[in-house]
Amino acid sequence: RTVLSITVGTIGVIFALAIVAMKMTLGAAPFLIEIGLNLMLFISYVLEIAYVTDIQGPGSPLGNLYYFSWISFLLTIGVGKACREDYMEAQAIMEEQRQRQGGGERPMPTLASVGLGVVDEDEVI
Repeated sequence: RTVLSITVGTIGVIFALAIVAMKMTLGAAPFLIEIGLNLMLFISYVLEIAYVTDIQGPGSPLGNLYYFSWISFLLTIGVGKACREDYMEAQAIMEEQRQRQGGGERPMPTLASVGLGVVDEDEVI
């Protein structure tokens, strides 16, 4: 059971490093990749908490394994909440653009249109 918690923690670190590397190189991580990795981590931490912090599990007594299993799970929920806020902000910006265009056809969302740090090709730096 302890191996499961170490494995899930290692996978979480690898996923986090991948997202940070994408944000550093591309300026923004692809939204669907970030959501997908967050969902996989959420499911992994649910299983870990259920299995490792069970009454018979190695994380049942209050200690580092117990606390950090729960802290990691709660941080995963926080990342999911931040992704949801980014999505809602992008939806609001797209709705505003559609209102300005007279309610015509829905524009295709781009990273530049939602302000994620990508520079337009026409923009001079």
